[in-house]
Amino acid sequence: MMIFQSIGDVSGRMLAPTSKSGSLQKKLPLVGGVVLPLCFSILIATAVDTSIISDVLSYEQAALVLPLIVMCFFFSRGMLVSAVFLRARGLTSSREAAEHLASTMGFCGQMGALSANVITFAIVNYFH
Repeated sequence: MMIFQSIGDVSGRMLAPTSKSGSLQKKLPLVGGVVLPLCFSILIATAVDTSIISDVLSYEQAALVLPLIVMCFFFSRGMLVSAVFLRARGLTSSREAAEHLASTMGFCGQMGALSANVITFAIVNYFH
């Protein structure tokens, strides 16, 4: 699972669109914006109700499908994080302003991750 997570994250960061990217690559964040919450929702649903997976997939199939869903999630995450930071860097010509913006974005991202973890913990533990 961790190997798929790393492959997804690194490949997502490598494919993040830049100003020199082609039109197809520049549309990847739109796809990532759909894939990321979809994969997250699937993983939460299967954690809350494990019969969702066991009713549909055999053990061997689930052992392949779940890591692939994690890989898609982290691909989208890596691409979106890199795309946002690259976009923020291009918003201003001042290096100091770009660093401040990146720092603020990093803080907001950490607070969002903390909030998502608390909410996910509550969902999995209280609705299970």
